[in-house]
Amino acid sequence: MPRLILLAGVLAGVLAAPAQAAEFPRQDLLLLSRNAAGAPANGPSRNAVISQDKRYGRLVAFEFAATNLTAGAGGGTNVYVVGRAAGYGENGTPWSFGRVVLASRGLDGRPADGPSGGASLGGTSRAPSRCVAFVSAASNLVRGDTNGKPDAFVHDLRTNRTVRVSVNSRGRQSPPARSPRSPSTGCAPASRSSPTPATSP
Repeated sequence: MPRLILLAGVLAGVLAAPAQAAEFPRQDLLLLSRNAAGAPANGPSRNAVISQDKRYGRLVAFEFAATNLTAGAGGGTNVYVVGRAAGYGENGTPWSFGRVVLASRGLDGRPADGPSGGASLGGTSRAPSRCVAFVSAASNLVRGDTNGKPDAFVHDLRTNRTVRVSVNSRGRQSPPARSPRSPSTGCAPASRSSPTPATSP
């Protein structure tokens, strides 16, 4: 049976302030590993991380080895980001399922040709995270990836661009990468990035 990513009551307690608890019904579990139509994952989900923007918790990223979350996923393990739907308040409201983004999408909308994982999200209480960092063995996320080894990438959720960051100052390829950490705000420069088509909301 596929493992599912659930946003548990522990997070709900962080996101919902006591002063407003009476205004909203208790919501202990929220299934995140599903598509926009509400269908559950047809493969395992694991290693979820939450953005570091305190009680807002605007983003959740996780690994997903299934084909029915978004179009263009292929059959391998990918990194997805689920956004919190608009309408939440500073003092806490229930977490609602929003936009789903396939971060580890190949060039020209093709499925990634290798597995991806180790996602990391940044963000602060004043600035939401706008990028997700991860490691991928795929060679088609950006152009010029020919080292045949896992690399570290940063995907900008605003511009929908992916950058390989495990290169030296001259842009040369590096040895196999470890899981990167996403910047608190902003993303890597777009000068070495390659655009990837937007995913379905």
